[in-house]
Amino acid sequence: MKQREKELRHIIYKEKKTQMFKKIGYLLYPGKYSGRLSSIDIPHSFPAQPLDKIDPKTWTGSWKAVTDPTEIAERVATTNAQQYHQAHDTPFGTDPLKSYFRYRADTEGAEQLVRGILPPQDVMQQLLPETRAILHYLAQCPRQQPKMDITVATHPPLITTQQFQSLYKAMDERTSSSPSGRHLGHYKVAATSDQLASLHAQMMSIPYRIGFSPVRWRQVIDVMLEKKPGDRRLHRLRIVALQESDFNQSNRLLIGRPLLHNLADTCAIPDIQHGSRPSKLCQSAVLNKVLTIEIYRYRKQTLAYIENDAMGCYDRIVNPLALLFLRILGLAPTIIASLAKTWETTYHRIKTIYGISNHQYANSFHFLLYGPGQGSTIGPFLWLLCFILIFFLLKPQSPQNNYHFSR
Repeated sequence: MKQREKELRHIIYKEKKTQMFKKIGYLLYPGKYSGRLSSIDIPHSFPAQPLDKIDPKTWTGSWKAVTDPTEIAERVATTNAQQYHQAHDTPFGTDPLKSYFRYRADTEGAEQLVRGILPPQDVMQQLLPETRAILHYLAQCPRQQPKMDITVATHPPLITTQQFQSLYKAMDERTSSSPSGRHLGHYKVAATSDQLASLHAQMMSIPYRIGFSPVRWRQVIDVMLEKKPGDRRLHRLRIVALQESDFNQSNRLLIGRPLLHNLADTCAIPDIQHGSRPSKLCQSAVLNKVLTIEIYRYRKQTLAYIENDAMGCYDRIVNPLALLFLRILGLAPTIIASLAKTWETTYHRIKTIYGISNHQYANSFHFLLYGPGQGSTIGPFLWLLCFILIFFLLKPQSPQNNYHFSR
């Protein structure tokens, strides 16, 4: 009883402290510190030139502030849709591959590629050499068989009670989650009960066992953050996609975590990749760079290196390509079907200081949205798959280490 009272006092104290800091921030920086978007800056050209025809990144004219909640939501939604649409002109986002694989990668052509059969010659002839190399790699790379039964096609995907409890007990209750209104605390409390944890684990598993997409999983809230405090220009806002907690964490347990460990166990990940993998720190890449430069400086030798920022990389991941790779890695078809249907039918709304907007944007046949979204638990893993493709498709004369998939 005393322990329970102590925990309640601690929760009340934390809530009061949070509210206090919000008040202090607002008083110190009125109009700037709110934690949520209250206005945006757009190019001051309307109506002389429609805003959808202007690239804010190259705009050199004046800017105007927009404070109307409806207009903020509409402008942000238009910009975000363009952000998620960036991969539309890539080979897998245009014909003939767009029609050959489709958005869900569920066509007969997709099944043949998973079995190692390339597209017909008339399709291959229309593709760039680099695209043909990707298809050859996917058709020829050894098929993986994950050690964990939950992802193997011959075993129904299942989240265990222990997995649910260990996951949610470790999560911070302040983590934002669930556009439907289910607070993370709901799941944390359920994790303390074996019966409730078992119920939640089974409910999270059912869509992946059968291959359907629950309606609740299809809603995403776009939370807009300022990359630089005080800079609210439309193109300087960062999107954080707030997804349903059980959907997001199911992806972690059934897709990202087991497949990542399997790739690591089979030495399928290039050693130069430091991020998004076990037993590696992303800071190590920076340390290696500094040490390399120091060594060349001591030796008084010439050194040249290139830095490439994969800007918006998660939003450039082409969904059918990622789904094909997941199939080749041995992910169960029912998981693929559920994930693909959720991605295809997801709709986005905008969160501002005025609340969650009624205005929304979504996928359409003529305007497809790509990528898992920033905030997705499998975003880093899917980008890791893209890096693996890039690394192993480098030309022979390109500097690289000799790593390969273990059979």
